[in-house]
Amino acid sequence: MRAGLAVLIYHRVGLARDPLRARMPTVDEFRVQMRTLKRFFRPVALADGLRRLRDGTLPARAVAVTFDDGYADNVHVALPVLHQEGVPATFFVATSYLDGGRMWNDTVIEAIRRLPVGRHDFPHADLRSIDVPAAGLRRPLILKLLDALKYLPQHERQEAADALSVLADAALPSDLMMRRDDIRTLIEAGMDVGGHTRTHPILAGLGARQAEVEIIGGLDDLAAITGRRPRLFAYPNGRHGYDYGDREMSILRRASVAAALVTDRGVVRPGCDPLQLPRVAPLHRSAARFGFVLWRAYAEPDWRPGQPATAEAGYTD
Repeated sequence: MRAGLAVLIYHRVGLARDPLRARMPTVDEFRVQMRTLKRFFRPVALADGLRRLRDGTLPARAVAVTFDDGYADNVHVALPVLHQEGVPATFFVATSYLDGGRMWNDTVIEAIRRLPVGRHDFPHADLRSIDVPAAGLRRPLILKLLDALKYLPQHERQEAADALSVLADAALPSDLMMRRDDIRTLIEAGMDVGGHTRTHPILAGLGARQAEVEIIGGLDDLAAITGRRPRLFAYPNGRHGYDYGDREMSILRRASVAAALVTDRGVVRPGCDPLQLPRVAPLHRSAARFGFVLWRAYAEPDWRPGQPATAEAGYTD
Protein backbone atom coordinates (compact mmCIF):
# COMPACT_ATOMS: atom_id res chain seq x y z
CA MET A 1 0.00 0.00 0.00
CA ARG A 2 1.50 3.33 -1.09
CA ALA A 3 2.37 5.92 1.54
CA GLY A 4 -0.28 8.54 1.95
CA LEU A 5 -2.24 10.72 4.34
CA ALA A 6 -6.05 10.75 4.16
CA VAL A 7 -7.39 14.12 5.30
CA LEU A 8 -11.03 14.02 6.38
CA ILE A 9 -13.15 17.16 5.97
CA TYR A 10 -15.97 17.89 8.40
CA HIS A 11 -18.00 21.04 8.93
CA ARG A 12 -20.41 20.39 11.79
CA VAL A 13 -21.39 17.72 14.33
CA GLY A 14 -24.91 17.83 15.76
CA LEU A 15 -26.55 16.51 18.89
CA ALA A 16 -29.31 15.04 16.71
CA ARG A 17 -30.07 14.63 13.01
CA ASP A 18 -31.22 17.72 11.19
CA PRO A 19 -33.22 17.05 7.99
CA LEU A 20 -32.06 20.38 6.56
CA ARG A 21 -28.37 19.54 7.11
CA ALA A 22 -28.10 16.05 5.70
CA ARG A 23 -24.30 15.95 5.71
CA MET A 24 -24.00 16.74 9.41
CA PRO A 25 -23.20 13.63 11.46
CA THR A 26 -24.71 13.28 14.90
CA VAL A 27 -22.43 13.13 17.90
CA ASP A 28 -23.05 9.38 18.19
CA GLU A 29 -22.14 8.83 14.54
CA PHE A 30 -19.06 11.00 14.91
CA ARG A 31 -17.97 9.02 17.98
CA VAL A 32 -18.26 5.77 16.03
CA GLN A 33 -16.21 7.25 13.20
CA MET A 34 -13.45 8.39 15.57
CA ARG A 35 -13.39 4.96 17.21
CA THR A 36 -13.09 3.40 13.77
CA LEU A 37 -10.09 5.62 13.09
CA LYS A 38 -8.47 4.58 16.36
CA ARG A 39 -9.07 0.87 15.76
CA PHE A 40 -8.19 0.46 12.09
CA PHE A 41 -6.18 3.56 11.13
CA ARG A 42 -3.54 5.87 12.59
CA PRO A 43 -4.89 9.32 13.50
CA VAL A 44 -2.26 12.06 13.31
CA ALA A 45 -2.29 15.83 13.55
CA LEU A 46 -2.36 17.35 10.07
CA ALA A 47 0.91 19.31 10.39
CA ASP A 48 2.71 16.31 11.90
CA GLY A 49 1.31 13.96 9.27
CA LEU A 50 2.49 16.18 6.42
CA ARG A 51 5.94 16.48 7.98
CA ARG A 52 6.23 12.72 8.44
CA LEU A 53 5.03 12.12 4.88
CA ARG A 54 7.89 14.30 3.64
CA ASP A 55 10.35 12.55 5.96
CA GLY A 56 9.21 9.08 4.97
CA THR A 57 8.21 8.20 8.56
CA LEU A 58 4.42 8.36 8.20
CA PRO A 59 2.73 5.17 9.42
CA ALA A 60 0.49 3.18 7.12
CA ARG A 61 -3.21 4.17 7.05
CA ALA A 62 -2.53 7.60 8.55
CA VAL A 63 -5.55 9.91 8.81
CA ALA A 64 -5.86 13.59 9.76
CA VAL A 65 -9.19 15.11 10.82
CA THR A 66 -10.09 18.66 9.76
CA PHE A 67 -13.07 20.96 10.26
CA ASP A 68 -13.92 23.94 8.04
CA ASP A 69 -15.61 27.27 8.78
CA GLY A 70 -15.51 27.58 12.59
CA TYR A 71 -18.84 26.32 13.90
CA ALA A 72 -19.42 26.40 17.65
CA ASP A 73 -20.46 22.74 17.74
CA ASN A 74 -16.91 21.85 16.71
CA VAL A 75 -15.89 22.90 20.22
CA HIS A 76 -18.96 22.03 22.26
CA VAL A 77 -19.95 18.75 20.58
CA ALA A 78 -17.01 17.39 18.56
CA LEU A 79 -14.08 18.38 20.81
CA PRO A 80 -15.15 16.24 23.79
CA VAL A 81 -15.33 13.20 21.48
CA LEU A 82 -11.93 13.96 19.97
CA HIS A 83 -10.48 14.30 23.46
CA GLN A 84 -12.06 11.08 24.71
CA GLU A 85 -10.89 9.08 21.69
CA GLY A 86 -7.45 10.68 21.52
CA VAL A 87 -7.86 11.98 17.96
CA PRO A 88 -6.17 15.29 17.03
CA ALA A 89 -7.83 17.71 14.62
CA THR A 90 -7.22 20.97 12.78
CA PHE A 91 -9.92 23.65 12.59
CA PHE A 92 -10.02 26.15 9.71
CA VAL A 93 -11.85 29.27 10.83
CA ALA A 94 -13.44 32.13 8.87
CA THR A 95 -12.72 34.86 11.40
CA SER A 96 -15.35 37.48 10.56
CA TYR A 97 -18.07 35.23 11.97
CA LEU A 98 -16.54 34.82 15.41
CA ASP A 99 -18.55 36.14 18.35
CA GLY A 100 -22.05 36.04 16.92
CA GLY A 101 -21.71 36.21 13.15
CA ARG A 102 -23.61 34.00 10.72
CA MET A 103 -22.51 32.74 7.30
CA TRP A 104 -24.74 33.51 4.33
CA ASN A 105 -25.58 29.84 3.72
CA ASP A 106 -26.72 29.43 7.31
CA THR A 107 -28.96 32.47 6.90
CA VAL A 108 -30.54 30.72 3.90
CA ILE A 109 -31.00 27.43 5.76
CA GLU A 110 -32.37 28.97 8.95
CA ALA A 111 -34.67 31.34 7.08
CA ILE A 112 -36.15 28.53 4.98
CA ARG A 113 -36.61 26.50 8.15
CA ARG A 114 -38.84 29.26 9.53
CA LEU A 115 -40.71 30.43 6.42
CA PRO A 116 -44.47 29.74 6.26
CA VAL A 117 -45.66 27.26 3.65
CA GLY A 118 -46.59 28.90 0.35
CA ARG A 119 -45.26 31.18 -2.37
CA HIS A 120 -43.04 34.12 -1.45
CA ASP A 121 -41.70 36.92 -3.64
CA PHE A 122 -37.94 36.55 -4.07
CA PRO A 123 -36.53 38.65 -6.96
CA HIS A 124 -32.94 37.45 -6.63
CA ALA A 125 -30.62 35.17 -8.64
CA ASP A 126 -32.95 35.25 -11.68
CA LEU A 127 -35.85 34.04 -9.53
CA ARG A 128 -39.16 35.81 -9.06
CA SER A 129 -40.54 33.76 -6.22
CA ILE A 130 -39.97 30.61 -4.20
CA ASP A 131 -42.50 27.95 -3.22
CA VAL A 132 -41.96 26.73 0.34
CA PRO A 133 -43.25 23.20 0.95
CA ALA A 134 -44.15 21.46 4.20
CA ALA A 135 -41.49 21.33 6.90
CA GLY A 136 -40.14 17.88 6.05
CA LEU A 137 -39.69 18.63 2.34
CA ARG A 138 -37.56 21.77 2.32
CA ARG A 139 -34.10 20.33 1.67
CA PRO A 140 -34.40 20.46 -2.16
CA LEU A 141 -35.40 24.13 -2.01
CA ILE A 142 -32.37 24.89 0.17
CA LEU A 143 -30.04 23.13 -2.26
CA LYS A 144 -31.58 25.04 -5.18
CA LEU A 145 -31.05 28.37 -3.43
CA LEU A 146 -27.52 27.62 -2.27
CA ASP A 147 -26.59 26.61 -5.81
CA ALA A 148 -28.22 29.72 -7.31
CA LEU A 149 -26.58 32.14 -4.87
CA LYS A 150 -23.09 30.71 -4.29
CA TYR A 151 -21.32 32.32 -7.23
CA LEU A 152 -23.11 35.65 -7.21
CA PRO A 153 -20.95 38.67 -6.34
CA GLN A 154 -20.47 38.65 -2.59
CA HIS A 155 -22.69 41.66 -1.87
CA GLU A 156 -25.53 40.29 -4.04
CA ARG A 157 -25.29 36.92 -2.35
CA GLN A 158 -25.56 38.52 1.08
CA GLU A 159 -28.47 40.73 -0.03
CA ALA A 160 -30.37 37.65 -1.20
CA ALA A 161 -29.71 35.81 2.06
CA ASP A 162 -30.80 38.86 4.06
CA ALA A 163 -33.99 39.08 1.96
CA LEU A 164 -34.86 35.53 2.99
CA SER A 165 -34.26 36.48 6.60
CA VAL A 166 -36.74 39.34 6.26
CA LEU A 167 -39.30 37.02 4.67
CA ALA A 168 -38.92 34.59 7.58
CA ASP A 169 -39.84 37.41 9.99
CA ALA A 170 -38.27 35.50 12.88
CA ALA A 171 -35.08 35.71 14.90
CA LEU A 172 -32.35 33.56 13.35
CA PRO A 173 -29.70 31.92 15.54
CA SER A 174 -26.66 34.03 16.42
CA ASP A 175 -24.71 31.30 18.20
CA LEU A 176 -23.79 28.98 15.32
CA MET A 177 -20.15 30.07 15.09
CA MET A 178 -17.26 29.97 17.53
CA ARG A 179 -16.29 32.73 19.88
CA ARG A 180 -12.72 33.86 20.39
CA ASP A 181 -12.52 31.96 23.66
CA ASP A 182 -13.42 28.79 21.74
CA ILE A 183 -10.30 29.22 19.61
CA ARG A 184 -8.22 29.37 22.76
CA THR A 185 -10.01 26.28 24.09
CA LEU A 186 -9.02 24.34 20.97
CA ILE A 187 -5.38 25.34 21.32
CA GLU A 188 -5.34 24.48 25.04
CA ALA A 189 -6.81 21.06 24.17
CA GLY A 190 -3.85 20.36 21.86
CA MET A 191 -5.70 20.99 18.61
CA ASP A 192 -4.51 23.19 15.75
CA VAL A 193 -6.15 26.15 14.01
CA GLY A 194 -5.69 27.25 10.40
CA GLY A 195 -6.73 30.09 8.12
CA HIS A 196 -9.95 30.05 6.10
CA THR A 197 -10.17 33.76 5.12
CA ARG A 198 -12.25 36.32 6.96
CA THR A 199 -15.66 36.14 5.24
CA HIS A 200 -15.44 32.84 3.31
CA PRO A 201 -15.72 34.47 -0.15
CA ILE A 202 -15.21 32.96 -3.58
CA LEU A 203 -11.63 34.20 -3.73
CA ALA A 204 -11.40 33.94 -7.51
CA GLY A 205 -14.22 36.48 -7.80
CA LEU A 206 -12.43 39.15 -5.79
CA GLY A 207 -9.98 41.82 -6.85
CA ALA A 208 -6.31 41.13 -6.09
CA ARG A 209 -6.15 43.48 -3.10
CA GLN A 210 -9.38 42.18 -1.58
CA ALA A 211 -8.26 38.56 -1.96
CA GLU A 212 -5.04 39.37 -0.11
CA VAL A 213 -6.94 41.14 2.66
CA GLU A 214 -9.21 38.13 3.07
CA ILE A 215 -6.37 35.60 3.26
CA ILE A 216 -3.78 37.59 5.21
CA GLY A 217 -6.39 39.25 7.40
CA GLY A 218 -7.77 35.88 8.49
CA LEU A 219 -4.29 34.65 9.39
CA ASP A 220 -3.60 37.86 11.32
CA ASP A 221 -6.90 37.59 13.20
CA LEU A 222 -6.03 34.10 14.38
CA ALA A 223 -2.52 35.18 15.32
CA ALA A 224 -4.01 37.92 17.51
CA ILE A 225 -6.08 35.30 19.34
CA THR A 226 -3.57 32.47 19.65
CA GLY A 227 -0.25 34.31 19.71
CA ARG A 228 1.08 32.53 16.63
CA ARG A 229 0.34 32.86 12.94
CA PRO A 230 -1.15 29.73 11.33
CA ARG A 231 0.89 27.97 8.66
CA LEU A 232 -2.05 25.89 7.44
CA PHE A 233 -4.92 27.11 5.26
CA ALA A 234 -8.06 25.76 3.60
CA TYR A 235 -9.55 27.46 0.54
CA PRO A 236 -13.26 28.32 0.85
CA ASN A 237 -15.15 25.87 -1.40
CA GLY A 238 -11.76 24.78 -2.66
CA ARG A 239 -11.92 24.10 -6.42
CA HIS A 240 -9.06 25.38 -8.54
CA GLY A 241 -10.22 27.66 -11.33
CA TYR A 242 -13.62 28.19 -9.73
CA ASP A 243 -12.91 29.21 -6.15
CA TYR A 244 -9.19 30.00 -6.12
CA GLY A 245 -6.28 30.07 -8.52
CA ASP A 246 -2.57 30.72 -8.92
CA ARG A 247 -2.98 34.24 -7.52
CA GLU A 248 -4.20 32.92 -4.18
CA MET A 249 -1.45 30.32 -4.06
CA SER A 250 1.10 33.10 -4.57
CA ILE A 251 -0.40 35.04 -1.65
CA LEU A 252 -0.06 31.98 0.56
CA ARG A 253 3.58 31.47 -0.46
CA ARG A 254 4.40 35.07 0.43
CA ALA A 255 2.68 34.54 3.78
CA SER A 256 4.88 31.47 4.46
CA VAL A 257 1.89 29.15 4.61
CA ALA A 258 3.27 25.60 4.58
CA ALA A 259 0.20 23.73 3.32
CA ALA A 260 -3.25 24.50 1.92
CA LEU A 261 -6.19 22.16 1.48
CA VAL A 262 -8.59 21.93 -1.43
CA THR A 263 -11.75 19.86 -1.93
CA ASP A 264 -10.46 17.67 -4.74
CA ARG A 265 -10.97 14.09 -3.65
CA GLY A 266 -8.06 11.86 -2.80
CA VAL A 267 -5.23 10.94 -0.44
CA VAL A 268 -2.19 13.19 0.01
CA ARG A 269 0.76 11.37 -1.56
CA PRO A 270 4.48 12.17 -1.77
CA GLY A 271 4.97 14.78 -4.46
CA CYS A 272 1.57 16.45 -4.03
CA ASP A 273 1.60 20.23 -4.38
CA PRO A 274 1.67 21.40 -0.72
CA LEU A 275 -0.70 24.26 -1.58
CA GLN A 276 -3.27 21.97 -3.21
CA LEU A 277 -3.73 18.98 -0.94
CA PRO A 278 -6.84 16.80 -1.45
CA ARG A 279 -9.28 15.59 1.17
CA VAL A 280 -11.89 12.88 1.67
CA ALA A 281 -15.45 13.53 2.84
CA PRO A 282 -16.85 10.97 5.33
CA LEU A 283 -20.22 10.48 3.63
CA HIS A 284 -21.31 7.23 5.27
CA ARG A 285 -23.02 6.85 8.61
CA SER A 286 -22.19 3.18 9.18
CA ALA A 287 -18.74 2.36 10.56
CA ALA A 288 -18.23 -0.37 7.96
CA ARG A 289 -18.85 1.91 4.97
CA PHE A 290 -16.91 4.75 6.57
CA GLY A 291 -13.89 2.48 7.04
CA PHE A 292 -14.24 0.96 3.57
CA VAL A 293 -14.07 4.36 1.84
CA LEU A 294 -10.82 5.15 3.64
CA TRP A 295 -9.30 1.72 3.03
CA ARG A 296 -10.11 1.82 -0.68
CA ALA A 297 -8.75 5.36 -1.03
CA TYR A 298 -5.39 4.08 0.26
CA ALA A 299 -5.38 0.81 -1.65
CA GLU A 300 -6.30 2.18 -5.08
CA PRO A 301 -4.47 5.43 -5.87
CA ASP A 302 -6.69 6.27 -8.85
CA TRP A 303 -9.98 5.60 -7.05
CA ARG A 304 -12.06 8.53 -5.82
CA PRO A 305 -15.08 8.55 -3.50
CA GLY A 306 -18.40 9.08 -5.24
CA GLN A 307 -19.00 12.63 -3.98
CA PRO A 308 -16.82 15.74 -3.97
CA ALA A 309 -15.69 16.81 -0.53
CA THR A 310 -17.99 19.85 -0.49
CA ALA A 311 -21.03 18.32 -2.18
CA GLU A 312 -24.33 18.98 -0.48
CA ALA A 313 -25.00 15.24 -0.50
CA GLY A 314 -26.71 13.26 2.18
CA TYR A 315 -25.08 10.54 4.21
CA THR A 316 -25.60 7.02 2.91
CA ASP A 317 -25.30 3.64 4.54
